[in-house]
Amino acid sequence: MRSVLAIVLLSVYLMAIDMPKKIVYIEDPRDVSDKIMVHFVKNDFERGLDVAKKFWILSDRDIDRLGTQIERQWRVISKRFGKSLTQEFIKIQKVGRSFRRYYYLQKFENHAIYWSFTFYRSKSLWQINEINFKDDLSILFE
Repeated sequence: MRSVLAIVLLSVYLMAIDMPKKIVYIEDPRDVSDKIMVHFVKNDFERGLDVAKKFWILSDRDIDRLGTQIERQWRVISKRFGKSLTQEFIKIQKVGRSFRRYYYLQKFENHAIYWSFTFYRSKSLWQINEINFKDDLSILFE
């Protein structure tokens, strides 16, 4: 009996993990990306991604994995580029009325990287669709 109950509870738990999570929709996506960047510039990716979690349909577990990947890559970035100094908003791109992408520079002592935050509007409000960073700045000059 206990094993049947354990299997049922495990099944319910696994179904709950795969169910889409409820997110908070955003009126002004720029405010959210600004708040996240404040943490990212301080190399506090956990807190920055915690801000993102409530606006992003990705599971919290997947977002935590993203944070782990960023932390691993950051060891190389900080050795190569030096200390993180500040951030600068660069530009916004719009695709119709459904997508917006905000670009920021994160300035270091020896170089800069850019962060992009993509938001999707399915109805009247916005949600995070994607967060990326790259050290190849050529896209910013197109």
